[in-house]
Amino acid sequence: MLGYVLGCALWGAAKASILGVHRAPGSHALTGYGPEIVEELQFRLGLERVVAPRLNIAPEPARIAQAALFGLIHPGTEVDAALGGYVYSKAYDAHGLLGALAAHTAHNIGVWLGSS
Repeated sequence: MLGYVLGCALWGAAKASILGVHRAPGSHALTGYGPEIVEELQFRLGLERVVAPRLNIAPEPARIAQAALFGLIHPGTEVDAALGGYVYSKAYDAHGLLGALAAHTAHNIGVWLGSS
C-alpha cells in the first residue's frame, strides 16, 4: 500500500508544481475522508464491483469504464482523473477500500502541498 500512497502523493505534488493544478486549502484533501470515501464507494465499489458484474461486464472493461466516468466528474482534469480512477481501482484490488482511500487521499494531499 505504501507504494500506491507515495506514488499518488508524488504524482499529485508534481502535477500541481509543473502544471499549476491546485486545490483551495480546506477542500478535498484537508476534509479527511469525506469526498474521497464517497467517490471510492460510488466508483470502485458501486460501479465496478456491484453494477458491472450484474451487467456481465468483465473486470478490466469495468475498471476502464468506471475510470472514464470518474474522469468525467472532474471537469478540467478529466484525463488525469481517469488515470487516477484506474490507479485507485488497482489499489482497491491490492489493498481493499483502505488502499484506494489512502491512494486517493495521498494524491489530493500531494496536489495541495505541491500548489502551496
